[in-house]
Amino acid sequence: MLCVVWCGGVVWCGGFSLTYLSSERGAAWLYPDAQSTEALRLEEYFDAKLGPSARIVAYYYLLNDASIKPQVVKMITENSTHALERALIPWLYPALARAIQLGLGINDRRYVKATHTVSEVFAYVDSLLSDGREYLAKTDGPSAADITFASLAYPLLFPAEMNRYTAPHSVETRGPIFFEIVNKLRASKAGEVRRAENERRPPRQLNVSVCCGVVVLWCCGVVWSVCGGFSLR
Repeated sequence: MLCVVWCGGVVWCGGFSLTYLSSERGAAWLYPDAQSTEALRLEEYFDAKLGPSARIVAYYYLLNDASIKPQVVKMITENSTHALERALIPWLYPALARAIQLGLGINDRRYVKATHTVSEVFAYVDSLLSDGREYLAKTDGPSAADITFASLAYPLLFPAEMNRYTAPHSVETRGPIFFEIVNKLRASKAGEVRRAENERRPPRQLNVSVCCGVVVLWCCGVVWSVCGGFSLR
């Protein structure tokens, strides 16, 4: 699911929020007339395949790798605004991490399947970009397809702008295996283009962006569990 910030307000409900912005808020560029069908098809494809799989892969390592637990807890604590949360998180983290694993069904079998799906989606995006197009639906600017892919790939690419909410990408903060997975995806055509797009995003594109709360939730989930926040699809 995407959390979309629009003109100072927040619109929820993932893909529905993008169609709502397009039809009700004048953001017709999300689904340009000539490519609206393709933009919608790609958006739904990424939402169905990349979203759940990227979540499983990211959580699998961020919640299971004991070597990076101190970094994860530190990052969550630093992003907490209340003193009580900061005091409780180190103590509650193990139970909350386990609850997230059980609630989202994160296990070895689903992880293996998710890694294959992520590779399949990135390979497909590579093939789309191989003809020289800049945007996935062959539009003149970013469409709903580009926003959906870039948003759902966030926890697997860690663009520089994400450093405000998570620790900088390194072996120490991701663990050796996840670090290599992220590097491999970054090196793909899809990863290079989408990460660069996030890092150079101009003001207009910021009108529809992934809320920073989604980034925090994707990467750790614990703060929002403590606060009774929201869940991702």
